[in-house]
Amino acid sequence: GDNLQIKYQAGTAKHGAIISVDGRGSVTLHFPSTTSSDTALERGVHALEYGYQLDDAPDFEQFFFVTSTQPIDVARLLEQAEARAEKAPGEKIELDLPALQTEKLDRATFVLRKKKGDAP
Repeated sequence: GDNLQIKYQAGTAKHGAIISVDGRGSVTLHFPSTTSSDTALERGVHALEYGYQLDDAPDFEQFFFVTSTQPIDVARLLEQAEARAEKAPGEKIELDLPALQTEKLDRATFVLRKKKGDAP
């Protein structure tokens, strides 16, 4: 039930996509808002327009910030993440970025570990 505010810093990247995979293997697109939306990034530190509420999926939420100098094929990125999560549900995944497009892609990964229990 915790809410997260997702922010990114583009650096030299012009385009990006943010997705996450949870402990059940569910994949969520955070940015852009749809697979057909523009992947252009804002300069500086930029907060997404909405927060993300964690559900009861166990163990972790793994976030990927994939960046490029060219537009990103978000549909292919999601398809690959979903296929890998389906093969290994409940496990963290790796993305094969070269298989996604000919332009060089970079990624940053962040894992949020979930722990049940009372807050202090």
